[in-house]
Amino acid sequence: MTADFELDDPSCDEDLPPYEWRQRFLQGYARAMIHANSREYASPQDDGWPVDPSGWQDSHDETWALSAFTEPSRQMIQADCDAFMAGQWGLLEGLDADQAGEDFALTRNGHGGGFWDRGLGDKGRALTEAAHVYGESAAWMKADEHELRLFDEPAILEHDGRVREPEMEAG
Repeated sequence: MTADFELDDPSCDEDLPPYEWRQRFLQGYARAMIHANSREYASPQDDGWPVDPSGWQDSHDETWALSAFTEPSRQMIQADCDAFMAGQWGLLEGLDADQAGEDFALTRNGHGGGFWDRGLGDKGRALTEAAHVYGESAAWMKADEHELRLFDEPAILEHDGRVREPEMEAG
């Protein structure tokens, strides 16, 4: 599967890192989300199991990790990552982009790795504090589908395994 989307070009936004760095950060983030923060479910009653996208994603495609997510989830990932990169670019500049993306995903989710254990000293502590502001995020996938969804994506997994859009509340 190849990516059917294109990342926004931030060339007009001076607060964001260079485009290539940003793409690598997003892919690193998406890989960490898949491997450390995703579960596949046959039904909402089971405990799920780790997601293995190797059967439906081409790992030779450099955008495979981000393209494993639904379009709304990709947009949410991109928004969180862009905001983090824009706010922390002074600390992120000079770090490996793939690793920084992975560290953001791991740190915001409270895993045993991330910015804080890279030997970055005060920079690592500051990036850890900044990542925690974003709160935890995780993804899920129905066993018969081939797209991951963030749990806070606007869709609901029914008890019979069907996915439905949430109803809009009257306001």
